[in-house]
Amino acid sequence: MVIAHLARYSVLHRATHAALWIDGATGFVLLAGLVIGMVQARAATTRQGLARLGRRTVLVYAAHVGLVCLAIACAPWDQVAPQSPPPAAALGGWPRALERTATLQINPFNLDILSMYVALFAAAAVGVVLLRRGHAWLLAAGSVAVYLAAMWAPPGSAVLPEYPGVEGFFDLAGWQALFVSALLVGWHWRANGLAEAFENRRLAVGAGVAFVLLCAAAQLVERWGLLAPWGTLDHLVRAAFDKGTMGPGRLLLGWCAFSAGYYLLRHGRWDRGQRLLVVAFRRVGRRSLDSFVLLSIAVVVLGATAPYQEAGPVGMVWAAVVYAGIWSWAWFRDSAAWAWLRDSAAWARLREAAGRVRSPGSAAASAAGSATEASSATVAASRPERVPTACTSSSPAS
Repeated sequence: MVIAHLARYSVLHRATHAALWIDGATGFVLLAGLVIGMVQARAATTRQGLARLGRRTVLVYAAHVGLVCLAIACAPWDQVAPQSPPPAAALGGWPRALERTATLQINPFNLDILSMYVALFAAAAVGVVLLRRGHAWLLAAGSVAVYLAAMWAPPGSAVLPEYPGVEGFFDLAGWQALFVSALLVGWHWRANGLAEAFENRRLAVGAGVAFVLLCAAAQLVERWGLLAPWGTLDHLVRAAFDKGTMGPGRLLLGWCAFSAGYYLLRHGRWDRGQRLLVVAFRRVGRRSLDSFVLLSIAVVVLGATAPYQEAGPVGMVWAAVVYAGIWSWAWFRDSAAWAWLRDSAAWARLREAAGRVRSPGSAAASAAGSATEASSATVAASRPERVPTACTSSSPAS
């Protein structure tokens, strides 16, 4: 993700994004649904689980609003992604801009995934209620129905705008299918033999072979234009793997990548490589929301104060610098210094003040779930005995 946002089309970007029909966004959403399903299945009550999910949703929403406001403030000087979003004056002034931001009507390029998470987490709340009542089939049927309906609906019907008059990128009706399927798997991870199923070697080999073949097909279709002489067929294949709408081929490829990667990380005989992956990515994966916010701040501020060519060597240098900063912040969050700061008198007073305005039940739920990171990159921390810690390595890419 850092490379894609700061060094797009560079040599490093081409090397890390050679698989054209899958990227880290798919991994993020799939793992987010998986982790939420696991966490919600462990919650003692529906109320406790929904309270935890609600707090996470509010936090993600607040992060989105803050980042969009920063982007609008820096827009007059942004030379990297001009007009995304426009300056506040072009949006009718700050009051109007804030209103549109609060209602998710402004979703700038590279900052639009958090608003999609807000919508997906809202869908997860409905899904958790259905799962608690034993209606997994109803959740699955509803998700499939929405997905199929989106194929026949007018284009952009379930897409949040980038800004007024400009259509955004992520089709919520398409991406919810990936998220809800992962939510269902996560909910039943310990039951019904699902965890054991993903340990199956035949499944892993089949998924791996499918992944390799589809990635090779992507090169032939996208780079070499193999199907160009057959226009209709070429259009159908590209639509099946379209990222914006989460075409069925891309959805299947995401699950193939997870199945093969999970088995490889669990049973692969490459301990040194795994240790390197853990050192490089685990801390960042555990602090995925922090990491995305820091990356987004860097993208906005660099575009306004130090514009550069993303495809050149400067972009790759900035990607390395920003990732080092993100890793350092994640290390600090895991350190004893952060624990001391968190437990200091000032924080204690803030928590005491917050406790006075919350109900006792809400406060208890908060204490029980404050350590849970409901994002795609925290599968390792949440289920080390079933989901390998090195799985967090899939999260930083996008």
